Amino acid sequence: MWFAAVALVVMAPSAAAPVGARDEVIIATSTDVPSVTSPDGTRRYEVPWLRSGDRDVAVAPDAMRMAFTSDRDGNPEIYVAAFTTGDVRRITASPEEDRRPAWSPDGTRLAWDVAAPDGREVVVAQADGTAVAPFAAAAGDDLEPTWSADGTQIAFMSDRSGSRQLWRGRLTGGPVEALTTSADVPGAPAWSPDGSRIAFARDGHVWTLDALTGDTRVLTRGRVVDTSPEWSPDGSAIAFSRATGRYSAVHVVPAGGGSVRIVGGTADQLDPDWSRAGALLSTTPELLPDLDQRAPTGVQVVFRDGAYRLGFDSRTENVGDGALWLRGGAVPGGQMRADQLITLRSGGTRRVRNIGRMLFEAHEPHSHWHLKNYVRYELRRAADFSFVASDRKSGFCLVDRYGRTLARVPGVRPPRFVGDCASLRPDATETEMGNSRGYADIYPALFHGQDVPLGGISAGLYVLVQRANPSGRIRETRYGNNAASVRVRLTRTAGVPRITVLRRCEDSAVCLAG
Repeated sequence: MWFAAVALVVMAPSAAAPVGARDEVIIATSTDVPSVTSPDGTRRYEVPWLRSGDRDVAVAPDAMRMAFTSDRDGNPEIYVAAFTTGDVRRITASPEEDRRPAWSPDGTRLAWDVAAPDGREVVVAQADGTAVAPFAAAAGDDLEPTWSADGTQIAFMSDRSGSRQLWRGRLTGGPVEALTTSADVPGAPAWSPDGSRIAFARDGHVWTLDALTGDTRVLTRGRVVDTSPEWSPDGSAIAFSRATGRYSAVHVVPAGGGSVRIVGGTADQLDPDWSRAGALLSTTPELLPDLDQRAPTGVQVVFRDGAYRLGFDSRTENVGDGALWLRGGAVPGGQMRADQLITLRSGGTRRVRNIGRMLFEAHEPHSHWHLKNYVRYELRRAADFSFVASDRKSGFCLVDRYGRTLARVPGVRPPRFVGDCASLRPDATETEMGNSRGYADIYPALFHGQDVPLGGISAGLYVLVQRANPSGRIRETRYGNNAASVRVRLTRTAGVPRITVLRRCEDSAVCLAG
């Protein structure tokens, strides 16, 4: 059975931050499997039937079913799954992409957008996918439907007037009405539970529109990109995705405006859906780490040890529930077996044996024990992703002292792993190392083998890949964010190599041309 373990980061509740009822959850898309968390970030849940790539999640009003888009059968289609039984059914069979399902308030119908001869159009159907009919069809793109509270109207995005605006129309037919006329393209509409307002994203912020008067109000500000607003079940708050630089996470703002708060445990999460499905899900028992490998920085060519080498910085962040906690124990052959210790939500720990090996490196500036193959560095050809060369890295002494990821992980505690990995003790029989949640393991370019030799490598386009936990033996909440890369161009002048970084890919090992 497929289990989608998801991550937890604790955020202290605040009177100024709506945290929702005990049975409420926020489900958001990620680069791996959708993540499910309570609105205050203190509880995480497992959904056994979600898979990597499932997106556009929408929970039915009865909280018993979930509609989503998935290409698990080879083409993006709409699926409906039952929380209680895990039964997953595909309800569309279109040769084109079906996406953005939205439930009617009574849960009997679904609307979504699908390709049409003149662009995309919104369709309405029964919840089982039967009786599909177009809604307010016109030339151009109609996108992202959302239902009114009484189920008689649908609001949607459309460029039928020449620019993309927010529109609405009645299920019984008749003319449709443009609700916005701004030069800034709005998107991702969401009708409030009481039907009085429609939230949407515009110019990088969350807005609301009064459904009666048409008055608009901006709720969020700042040098950020806020998208995909979603109302809480009682209409008192709005969840949304916020991107700040290269980071994204789910945030919450009161429906009338006010202080914006991050939802703990939602690093790299997008497109939230807020529902009362928590009572039907199982709380994750383990507080696992989540190793997020960031794309290489400090990429440079140097001449060292008689050869040209490609050096680079490395940063691996733990944005998960708990610590990456490793304990080494002596085994024959002068090595240590590395075990992973996992803190349980109910108290105590669980040991996962033999997730790797530790070796003593008897040279300066280290002379301590290293975990082998924690991160792998590779140079691959951009054309076919074929292997070209790997690094000479000796290993990793994981500690908390070098960096923290405070912007992504609220509530970070003081460092825990501050040892020296049994420095100057080649005869040690035990050592501990790791990274606490919210901390990063950082290594500078060329730091004892952190480079790739360039001898014999011809000019051309390449991808420099960094992959954390390459064996997959370390237990994590997810693995889809373990690889990152940069696309580079290698040139040679009189045999001397030069590197130009063309693109950074934070969530992909392949890094295709932009």
